[in-house]
Amino acid sequence: WISCYGGEGIATPNVDQLAATGTRFDNVYSMPQCTPTRVTLLTGQYPFRHGWVNHWDVPRWGRAYFDPDQNPCLARVLKSAGYKTCIAGKWQINDFVSSPMCSTDSVSMNIACGPVEEGFRQRG
Repeated sequence: WISCYGGEGIATPNVDQLAATGTRFDNVYSMPQCTPTRVTLLTGQYPFRHGWVNHWDVPRWGRAYFDPDQNPCLARVLKSAGYKTCIAGKWQINDFVSSPMCSTDSVSMNIACGPVEEGFRQRG
């Protein structure tokens, strides 16, 4: 627990400031697997809407990659509103056969849609 949610063990003044001046979520849902969670965070849609219901699975429409024509993307929306975005950690929502690793430092992979294409800024 962090203090803006009632935690008392550790002081979290910076998180508390963000919670006080930004958006705080009091009712959230989480998927038990990382790929559906990742796509849900990017799209704002539940897995039954975006189709990614299992880790390392092919979504219901049959293409094993994140399809920007089928899904909205939070980074793209924020970028169009003038915000700068970045991705940290695993992308891992494209090309499940070769499992490419992708960060904002490298987008040298042969997939149709990577972080930079979806609105995340490339360093350098």
